[in-house]
Amino acid sequence: MSDQVALHTALAVAMAAIVNDLDQLAVNDMRTRAEELLDHGSPLYRACTGFATQYQVCHTDPDALAMQGRILKEAVHRELGLIQDAPARRDTDG
Repeated sequence: MSDQVALHTALAVAMAAIVNDLDQLAVNDMRTRAEELLDHGSPLYRACTGFATQYQVCHTDPDALAMQGRILKEAVHRELGLIQDAPARRDTDG
């Protein structure tokens, strides 16, 4: 259940970043939840903390922020199994 909270928070931040409607409070909340609820070695944890770091750099650039949002959204989709990792696709597709 706790992973689900972290997933939902990360997805909400990703979508807000894509539409340029994100504030520091939401990013801090996502990072805090990731630190408390996720295994620190997990890809989603790294995506959340990486996004939080990049937010500091690109929060004034809507295009860069949207790109970071798309990267985070992809990480959430991978965690949910909606996107396969590239090696798995190669095995599936030949």
